Amino acid sequence: RRRHTRYISVTGVQTCALPIYEPRFSVKGFAEKEVMLTFDDGPTMDVTPRILEALDMAGVKAAFFNTGNMARKFQSMTKEVIKRGHVLGSHTYWHTLQLGREINRGKATYDQFLGDLIAGHVAVAVAGKYIDPFFRFPNGCSNSNMVRNVKELGLKNFRWAADTFDWSFTERKFPQYDVRRKGILKNLDDALNASGKKGIILMHDIFSQSADALPAVLRYLYDNDYKVVLLKPRLGTSINNLPLVTQAMAYIKQNNIPFDDVVPEKPRQNMAGDQILDPQFKSKVNFHEMFPQLTYKPTPIDAKATCDSF
Repeated sequence: RRRHTRYISVTGVQTCALPIYEPRFSVKGFAEKEVMLTFDDGPTMDVTPRILEALDMAGVKAAFFNTGNMARKFQSMTKEVIKRGHVLGSHTYWHTLQLGREINRGKATYDQFLGDLIAGHVAVAVAGKYIDPFFRFPNGCSNSNMVRNVKELGLKNFRWAADTFDWSFTERKFPQYDVRRKGILKNLDDALNASGKKGIILMHDIFSQSADALPAVLRYLYDNDYKVVLLKPRLGTSINNLPLVTQAMAYIKQNNIPFDDVVPEKPRQNMAGDQILDPQFKSKVNFHEMFPQLTYKPTPIDAKATCDSF
């Protein structure tokens, strides 16, 4: 049965105030018609505020997966996400694309991943003065070593069930606002139907089309009787007992290491826009000394390997 709800107009689209249900501690507890909203790659000073405003007006909380690079640039917005009551996780430092695949193919080193993971999570934590023990791989691309290490550092690996592909609806490719909005909504509808009408929704807070479409997304969820829930860490979890943050900060202080030495090499781009990594990159920091709990199982190099290999 629908609950009484007030209607609000946001950027010309009538949306509604969706009720916030009790926090969840496991994605396995999602029932049909229960979804969670997540936003990747930010923060930014132009799009993130619009996302936050739409969520506030609908009475909805979400999870934001910030990159370390962006969190350091826009610390005030990272803090604002927390101030508004949302969940904050990390999304590596540089948002290196297809990193699991490139490691599997021998085109990137494991130090690149560890630096991206560790520097990213610490940078977001420092910028926001808080962070939840949540992490998401860029593109969802990983291998078994990477997934295991994330868990060994006390983080939950967030995937998704419904990808809106909002990033693809650029104004250059789709000049008409309504076409962009309807395209994102269609992708959402298709993805939710394929996922059993439940699960984690993937959007971004760095693209204007994502903010444009969000009020319509919220309206779609209300009209189709969805409940927006929020997956939260277990009680007692805090930045002060998260191994990734506490061990990294203690090691950095004890060894007088500049934080930028933890940050891995920034990926270069070729003429086609593809990211290029150094297959010989070695960090100045000994990550296995920083985190003795990390394990690694040598795997063969496969030129045709994918993200899910090994």
